[in-house]
Amino acid sequence: MWTEDTPDLAVARLHLASLGYVVHVRAGGFFECLVSGGPERWFGRGATEDDALIDALRCMYPSRASRAARPSQVAEPARVVAPPDPPAAAQPTMPAEGPQPASEARTQVELPSVHEAPPPSETLAYVAVPVVEATPRATLDVDTALGEVNDLLIVVESHRQELALMSRERQRLQLLGWICHARALQDASGRYPRVVGLVTEVARRLGGLAKLWWPGSVNALQVDAAPADVGKELNVPPRDRALLTWATAAELAEQRLREVEERDEAAGLDEYGWADAARLEPAPLGPADRLSELRRFVERVAGPVDKAPPPVTDDIRRPAGELRDSLMRWARLGRWLRASPIDFALWGATMGRIRWLAAASQSAPLLQLVDERYSPVRSWAADLREDPEAKRQQQVRKTLVKNRPQPGAPDDAVRAWVMEALGVLPPERILNHMRDHRELVLGLTVDTVDERRQRRHLKRLQELLGGPPAVMDASDVTPTMDGLPVVDYEDEGDSGGPTRDQELLSAVRPHTEGLAALFVSNREDPTLRNRLTTAFGFSLLDWSDGTPRRLQEVEARIVGGKYQLVLGATGFQSHSMDALLMRACRRAHVRYVRVHRGRQLACVLGLARELGIAPDGVAGSAA
Repeated sequence: MWTEDTPDLAVARLHLASLGYVVHVRAGGFFECLVSGGPERWFGRGATEDDALIDALRCMYPSRASRAARPSQVAEPARVVAPPDPPAAAQPTMPAEGPQPASEARTQVELPSVHEAPPPSETLAYVAVPVVEATPRATLDVDTALGEVNDLLIVVESHRQELALMSRERQRLQLLGWICHARALQDASGRYPRVVGLVTEVARRLGGLAKLWWPGSVNALQVDAAPADVGKELNVPPRDRALLTWATAAELAEQRLREVEERDEAAGLDEYGWADAARLEPAPLGPADRLSELRRFVERVAGPVDKAPPPVTDDIRRPAGELRDSLMRWARLGRWLRASPIDFALWGATMGRIRWLAAASQSAPLLQLVDERYSPVRSWAADLREDPEAKRQQQVRKTLVKNRPQPGAPDDAVRAWVMEALGVLPPERILNHMRDHRELVLGLTVDTVDERRQRRHLKRLQELLGGPPAVMDASDVTPTMDGLPVVDYEDEGDSGGPTRDQELLSAVRPHTEGLAALFVSNREDPTLRNRLTTAFGFSLLDWSDGTPRRLQEVEARIVGGKYQLVLGATGFQSHSMDALLMRACRRAHVRYVRVHRGRQLACVLGLARELGIAPDGVAGSAA
């Protein structure tokens, strides 16, 4: 018997399960309970798990009489699947507690409620929702629906590398948009079993990515999610949430993602939504090795980064001093590696695990370090107290000394080594390796040396070997202006190694040079057009309007056979437009590359991904 005064919650749970209801509980300072069954969802909150369930039951049974009578009518409860143990408090989830439909059981995704300040997009004003039918009708035949869901799976895989570089907020909105679109296709097919099964696979893959990147809860991935839940997540006015369909939810998710991108661009963030672009240089040396090192350190504490996170332990929940300091350093190193030529999927998974550690420990300094809106005052290199340029020069010097000419070496080899050494080593250090080649060095003339510093060093080296005293002429002296020295850039040396853009571009360009390409976007950008043409060596780069009203024209241009490559600026177009471009390119046997907003770095990354090009020494990819 269950009454308000003497609640027998064991009986109540059995009764709910016998009627097909599922009870979900999560903790985060207080307990929240969701009782769901079919289209019904009842919420409750309380200081304890039992209090939260009682609160939900009060909503389900609005009168005192019904609360007292309804459970007592159940003499023999139906067979019930025992609920799992409640999740750890530091890793709050909403797992299912009961039988699930076999066709959708795998879509259940246990995601945390990351207890951080909400991202800026969650504080935006309510969004307007178009009035639509509450019950969608079947509008797609099964083959069309299956084809579109399959295309969506291809889109997910093709975006994985670049999406791994995105900010947490953008990742969450992109995953939300994809699953909403998949569920809309499922509804449009009349929930045909094969379509439902394929959408289940979409949800499984997206849930796997969410567990790798840890971008925050994506409620639409839950097995019993409804469009109204997405409306709440997207700040839709409560009165409009009941009108939502999965199709409108997908449109709202895409709209919110575009708003976030435009907001970030106006705020000066980079193309992936991070605030620290100006702090990534100088780049680290050996970034692939550093990423592998970072992965090993993280996995010692938090398990393999290519699998779901482990249960939260006390050591993770309350890290001791040494581990806490290591976590802070790992987070800084992860942020610094973002702009390096590395395996981006592995970087995203490793950074996601650091984000999970920050959420599990609730460490304010660590949460700040993984926040995309945080940027250090100095460079990340300085923040880590590293000087990659000094290390690079040290490596060059070690290599040069190791390869010094031995006695009896050919004259040409000696001359080449001396010319290289004059720009790297001081004359006093070169002297020790040139005593056996004294006459050859004394015979060198300064007119064969181009750089001013090398001329000075050669004269000094010859003086040390017994030649005439070094006399500097006007060409050897740094010029001055009004008594102030002018910066001699020849003496400054290289500021660092190649950037990710430069290194990958040099590998991609041989595959793009001379191609005729089409760029699809909803805005003209002559400057970007010229830059891309020059960077990739296109023989032709046409620009096309990618708005919905020009769909047929764009499709006709692609299938006409004029182009060997199509670049789609996905940040400026809807999922439906993206799918149309992909299908048109498939029919025309033209390579289609998605490039986020079309910027040069995005184009380099997209083409490298499609061509299977990765920097030398890349570590193993995270699944």
